[in-house]
Amino acid sequence: MISTLPKTIRDQLNQRLESGEPETPLLEWLNGLPEVQEMLQTEFPGASISEKDLAQWKQEDYPAWLERQETTVAMQTMVADVEELTPAGAEPPAELLAQWLAFRYVTASRSLQETTGEPGADWRRLRDFCADVATLRRLDHTAARLRLDREKFEHDTREFRAKEEQAEWRQNHKGQLSPETIRKLREAVRLL
Repeated sequence: MISTLPKTIRDQLNQRLESGEPETPLLEWLNGLPEVQEMLQTEFPGASISEKDLAQWKQEDYPAWLERQETTVAMQTMVADVEELTPAGAEPPAELLAQWLAFRYVTASRSLQETTGEPGADWRRLRDFCADVATLRRLDHTAARLRLDREKFEHDTREFRAKEEQAEWRQNHKGQLSPETIRKLREAVRLL
């Protein structure tokens, strides 16, 4: 029953549970909210949120919320670390987003063990996750390929500039020995 409440109310409930608020005031607060009363009248006429409903929430949904909170704190810490290590003016690495998504998928995949009451819903969610993870992996591979392409481009650019400099030197010093040729001749003379 609690799982059908709006997210903002569920989040407030979870925060109150986390702070250790006793059950009786929680139930009074929940059942006194206009949104809850409206939902109960529409979906469960004559009912109210009971101790049993709250106990079920605490056993099933509240631990998942706590895990998401821990994941969020871990990600915020990671973001702060990356921002601290990223040079001023540079954008944080794109891998940060991929890591955040990976954390979220780990959290979400654990919740697949919970039943939704709808046959096959867990399998549909798992298929969706698999498709998303496959897309994420393709993006990782694309990013790695782009990094390699950028490194090759930088290498090729350095080689091109070196060849241009050699050609320019030859043009400006026609009939003279190049520094490379002079070095080779000196080495050959030393060997004699």
